[in-house]
Amino acid sequence: MSQQPPSPVHSIKRSVVIIGAGIAGLQAASELYHNGVKDVIILEARNRIGGRLLTMNSSSLIDPSTNKPVTYDLGATWFHDTLQNPLFDEYVINRKKIDIYYDDSFIKIFNSKGEIPDSWKLPQVKNEIEKFMELENFNDIDYEDKSLFNSCIDYLYKQKSVLTKEQITYTPELLRYLELWHGLDWKRLSSKFAIISADGRNAYNLNGYQDIIQDIISDLPNDTIQTNIIIKKIQKVDQNRKVRVLTNNNIEIIADYVIVTIPQSLLSLSETNETGAISFSPPLPPYIEKPLSRMHFGSLGKVIIEFNSIEDIFWDKETDRFLVIADPDPKIKEFSKEVQSANEKKSNFVIKPDYEVEDYDLYKNKIPKQWEYPINISNGYTIKKSPFLLCITQSPLTEFLEAAPLDVVWEYLKPMIYVLAEKNPNITSIDKLPTPVQIRKTFWSQDPFARGSYAGCFAGDDPTDLIIGLTKGFGHVRFAGEHTIMEGAGCVHGAWLSGKREANYILSKLGLLTDDNINW
Repeated sequence: MSQQPPSPVHSIKRSVVIIGAGIAGLQAASELYHNGVKDVIILEARNRIGGRLLTMNSSSLIDPSTNKPVTYDLGATWFHDTLQNPLFDEYVINRKKIDIYYDDSFIKIFNSKGEIPDSWKLPQVKNEIEKFMELENFNDIDYEDKSLFNSCIDYLYKQKSVLTKEQITYTPELLRYLELWHGLDWKRLSSKFAIISADGRNAYNLNGYQDIIQDIISDLPNDTIQTNIIIKKIQKVDQNRKVRVLTNNNIEIIADYVIVTIPQSLLSLSETNETGAISFSPPLPPYIEKPLSRMHFGSLGKVIIEFNSIEDIFWDKETDRFLVIADPDPKIKEFSKEVQSANEKKSNFVIKPDYEVEDYDLYKNKIPKQWEYPINISNGYTIKKSPFLLCITQSPLTEFLEAAPLDVVWEYLKPMIYVLAEKNPNITSIDKLPTPVQIRKTFWSQDPFARGSYAGCFAGDDPTDLIIGLTKGFGHVRFAGEHTIMEGAGCVHGAWLSGKREANYILSKLGLLTDDNINW
């Protein structure tokens, strides 16, 4: 005889239950509360609010502009697309609550041998590869999406006779800067959705997103947010007019509406027993479940390396960012040699390199070699006049570093940091690098309630259908988050807007907003 689930030990009623206290859930609650829905509750699995926004204070560095500890965001750090970013407009332009820095001066590019000469013209070729991918992917509706790596192979083969040896060998590694936007390795990353189309500049948030989070919740009653509450099940009841939410401690909440803001990575676990998975009854409809199976999740990671004082700075103080590219891919390096040999023989015969498709399980669990992946490094001196470097990484390097002890992290990154000292006469060997006083790193891939950073596309994925399905919702079960919206997808302002959207939807259904006042 099958065992019946235990009856709830406690049952309560609310108008709206919001699952997840990230910026989408918090903004939804704020909109609802300020428009008359006072009995809203937010349930958060962690012991803190903010979701994938997390501002930390340095224990060793003081920001000279504020005389307070230097702050870092281990989650999102920048305001993106600042021409079309309403969150930026509200907090930076209109209310002037947040200070910013545009860290977009010319980027210096390094490889394991030192700084890349301008005469190689790698950025120009990189731009042409991006245009090539755009033309291939969007001029033919039947064109099959490829990985960034395989699209790069197509370009190199097509243009081989007009590219130099250096351009064939090293430009593909420069193109991999796109990995550091999406948090995915180029042999997995979709070429169709890899290209970044920016609506304005990107601004570094000097205050940290914690200030915005605190502002959003400032008027909410203290008991609105309940932490350390894990949701087990969401069930439609009362002929689909109500929603039952069951927690891990067997508390039942009956609500008119539920807004689910958990990451896409957790939503895809809905029919499993893994930590953070939520069971839906009835199951999620095909218009959500099917496109959900065609999407993946990136792992963008950060490592912040602090040094003792300004005197320890060994890198160029005036450069905002450094891109340290990986050593050439062996297949592309061999192709470059064959092209040069054919050119010397006045021949056009060169065999096109084979495409590569990595096994996903092996890819997730591989141990990265040094110089196998590019990293982006932001200069703490130009940003905050402080001696730190902020390194950005991608999967699977992120998973490796986030799981590793700090001494392993430093030893892995140290050679890539050392090249920044190329023109410093005091750093004559890698052993002369100053010792960091503190290293901080992200942990999102190790967090069972995140499992990465944000939505990302493998070759063949398409976020459009999932966004449409999640925006449509599942009756009184609604969805919000960076993975549920076109505008600002993958960004803080996208998540924030999605929270507003779902709050406005519910307010309109409750008759608390007229159509003229709804801004979805």
